[in-house]
Amino acid sequence: MNILVGVNHPAHVHLFRNFIAIMEHNNHIVKIIHFEKDISAKLLKHYKFDFCTVGKNQGNFFKNLLGHHKVFFNTVRQASKFEPDIAVGRLIPALSFASSILDIPYIGLEDTENANLNHRLAIPFIDKIITSQSF
Repeated sequence: MNILVGVNHPAHVHLFRNFIAIMEHNNHIVKIIHFEKDISAKLLKHYKFDFCTVGKNQGNFFKNLLGHHKVFFNTVRQASKFEPDIAVGRLIPALSFASSILDIPYIGLEDTENANLNHRLAIPFIDKIITSQSF
């Protein structure tokens, strides 16, 4: 199975690294769509994961918003080349839009209650959302 994993924060590398390792150990092909922030690329390289960077955090809400179309098109391009059977990640708008357009099931993990804009943009396009009991 081809599994596309979305990472848009260094903490997400740690969140998904064991999942990725287990899936690869079980002969699944995993590709990571990466939105660069802080040291996330260094962490992905450290764990020797196959990833492609589709955008970079500009450090400013409005700059990120203006550059979102580029991230979206890069995500669609990478996902369509990889042809995943499923996408997994946090609630990432670009990945949720791409998975919807390409008809890829998307499982989103979420534990941040105050990410209102992200939720409004991503939730309508995600197939399943997994949260903790305390959410």
